Amino acid sequence: MHYRLPFSWMSSLLAAVVLLVGTTVATAQECGFDDSRALDVPIEEVLDENDPMIGNADASVVMVEFFDPNCPHCRTLHPIVKEVVAEYEDRIRYYAKPFPLWDFSFPQIEAMLVADRIGKFYEMVELQMENPQDGGIPIEDLAEMGAELGFSADRFASVLEAGPLQTRVRNLQQQGRQAGVRSTPTLTINNQVVSGSSRSVECLRQLLDEALEGDS
Repeated sequence: MHYRLPFSWMSSLLAAVVLLVGTTVATAQECGFDDSRALDVPIEEVLDENDPMIGNADASVVMVEFFDPNCPHCRTLHPIVKEVVAEYEDRIRYYAKPFPLWDFSFPQIEAMLVADRIGKFYEMVELQMENPQDGGIPIEDLAEMGAELGFSADRFASVLEAGPLQTRVRNLQQQGRQAGVRSTPTLTINNQVVSGSSRSVECLRQLLDEALEGDS
């Protein structure tokens, strides 16, 4: 004996299949770049040879993240980028470029620059991302982070209080503006801005693979 689904059931089933296929296609197509946020200058023009970098110095595929340490969306993106960079670091260059949105972010970025003197820029970024505070991390807490990285807490604090690195932080801010950055996070691969919906491990892998394939 054979049974036939009522027409209404068949219609519902067909609609579900179409919806599922459509969703799958949409998901597959969502990885891409935001053309409305194109950079104003080539990314290499806002990179400096002294910028702390993770990866292969000879790689031509470049991923740059403009971030503010107090930006909640930057903290959300941080573990995603960290995972992808660890996977691709032998094939790309990755730069985290501080772009302060608020005045209270300045001491934190200065702390990153001080840490960079002993090659601990990214370690300081990690500590700050793991220990956010409303209104920014106070200098005494930044000094404790510096001590964790091998600095004298007192000397670290005195450098931040004196503010000799504020000019460098403003220069970083200006570099971002020169590139057309207006918000954080702004994540770029070569000269294209990754769309907000593509800031996932899967999409970043896809976009990097495409960039590497195009570079080969």
